[in-house]
Amino acid sequence: MAWGRPGDGYPWSWAIYRWIDGQPYADELIADERQAARDLAGFVTGLRRADTAGAPRAGRRPLRKLDAATREAIESAGDDIDRDAVTAAWDLALEAPAWDGRTPTWIHADLLRPNLLVDRGRLRAVIDWGAAGAGDPAADLIAAWAVFGPDGREAFRDALSDSDGAWDRARGVALHQAVLLIPYYRETNPGMAALGRRTVGQVLADLRARGGDAAGPGPSARSRW
Repeated sequence: MAWGRPGDGYPWSWAIYRWIDGQPYADELIADERQAARDLAGFVTGLRRADTAGAPRAGRRPLRKLDAATREAIESAGDDIDRDAVTAAWDLALEAPAWDGRTPTWIHADLLRPNLLVDRGRLRAVIDWGAAGAGDPAADLIAAWAVFGPDGREAFRDALSDSDGAWDRARGVALHQAVLLIPYYRETNPGMAALGRRTVGQVLADLRARGGDAAGPGPSARSRW
């Protein structure tokens, strides 16, 4: 491993690591989604135990401060998503309690499928640590929707001990990030745009399964975790 400092040719710190065998997470590469979810939950748990002394701050702004950008992205996504349902899901997410800031932990802050490597049917590595730092522990719960389907999502939650409020907040972060991916990458990186559409679909399906269609009447999804 080697570390590099900013210089005339490249203005950021950089590093060289050993090669890790694997491919970006995809359903067809995973032998057991529930096991993959438990493995990732173990990673999140271990990361949270690390000492945060001297760690940079990380994570996104509170959901309400992301409101305008999220609604703009929902409109920009056009017919790629059910905008009414997504808007209703976002409105629900805004009811989540804000993080009090008192217990920051190390977070990866970008647990998306391209940043998880799979080898021989198992989760092998987490890569792309550029956004890591100390912040809201809920930030890494976004994998429940950004990575997993219903079975993996259930196993991921069962393996962690976060509050309902943290999961609600994380669902909002996942939705915010997903809707921004769609218009931003629609032309330049269709794979990332597709990832955004998939996450939006998982959020909506999850809300329907637990509390009725987010766009219509029904019990609060927060009470159904």
